[in-house]
Amino acid sequence: LLSMGQQQRVAIVRALIQPFEWLVMDEPFSHLDQNNTNLCMQLINERCKEINAGFILTTLDANDNLNFDYEVKL
Repeated sequence: LLSMGQQQRVAIVRALIQPFEWLVMDEPFSHLDQNNTNLCMQLINERCKEINAGFILTTLDANDNLNFDYEVKL
């Protein structure tokens, strides 16, 4: 059995190897520590730039310290 964090990392990798124009992620880092969150964000950014795609991310963590081109806080 995989832990929740391992399941999230597998889901992110599976999403990144598929062709896409937009990647929509709902709480993709909720079970990851800060180091793994940063590594995953780096992979997502690199892949999106590589294929000229965009991504939408939702998070409940107000202190996520992630940097985006555009951010909406609700």
